[in-house]
Amino acid sequence: MEPNKTYYVGECTKDGVRYLRGVVAGTKYVAQFTDGNSVTVETPNGSKAVYFDNRFMKFPDGFYKEGVLSITKLFKDSTGKAKNSDETFYAGIFDDEECTKLSENVAQNIIPLNLNGSSSMTAQIKVSIAQGTSKTFYVTEVDKDGKPINEETFKYDVSLEQHPQKQ
Repeated sequence: MEPNKTYYVGECTKDGVRYLRGVVAGTKYVAQFTDGNSVTVETPNGSKAVYFDNRFMKFPDGFYKEGVLSITKLFKDSTGKAKNSDETFYAGIFDDEECTKLSENVAQNIIPLNLNGSSSMTAQIKVSIAQGTSKTFYVTEVDKDGKPINEETFKYDVSLEQHPQKQ
């Protein structure tokens, strides 16, 4: 493509016939160009990115909505004050309240939460939900293999030494 020239972009058939709307699975959609459908090539190599979305008028059967689930790990000391750490914790996203079945409706079901020297970390995970339905996800702290941490396995070994007091 020639630099310093304006091009107009549109969705088209394989034969080059332009159209602004179409039908998938019996449902109409329209092409939406968030930044407009014209572009001026400014780079000497003749390249320029153009983005557009196909938006359904209503979701067809079998299609999913995408959402975002935010998971935040807060690390605190025994007094409840924020404490910095370099540890990596893991959160598991499950389909059942007992946390036995890792969810398949998420982009990632075992999420590493590396504090990187801070006291908190938030991860955002994409989730899929069938149109017209709701979905409950269960999140709990897990080990790196996705096994829930419980009171029996989540223990720290603590030892105390008695030091002589100065008089």
